[in-house]
Amino acid sequence: MLGQLLATPGVQERCSLGSSFGFLALHGGLEAGTAEIAQAAAAASNASIYAVVQPDDMRWHIPSHALDPAESELFVAFLEHVDVAGSVHGFGGLRGDDDRWITSLLGGSNRRLAARLAALLGEALPGDAGVDAHGRIRAP
Repeated sequence: MLGQLLATPGVQERCSLGSSFGFLALHGGLEAGTAEIAQAAAAASNASIYAVVQPDDMRWHIPSHALDPAESELFVAFLEHVDVAGSVHGFGGLRGDDDRWITSLLGGSNRRLAARLAALLGEALPGDAGVDAHGRIRAP
């Protein structure tokens, strides 16, 4: 399914190799803030990043576990480069009439790592952004 998604007009695949820690943003454009937060975190920490970003008018949700890395040379290169990867998942909506809010979730089965990463991101994020021990990030 990843190959089909990447072949869809407007879908972007992004990969930048930095440190051996990587951020995954497999639902960029689909889940609000996912690609943006992962990209900013990777840039600020010199981490690696692999992202799939859908255009605004597209809403194709493929569960992360159903994305076969073998269908993308960039995804394989990312996975061969990193020792640990954290998956960023975001969602957003309206709070009140005008306030836009976005929350991102740090996914994966290693919850101790997610809590540690959440603490580090909480220290690094500006303003009123908040991160809890489960890795939920509330943007200001």
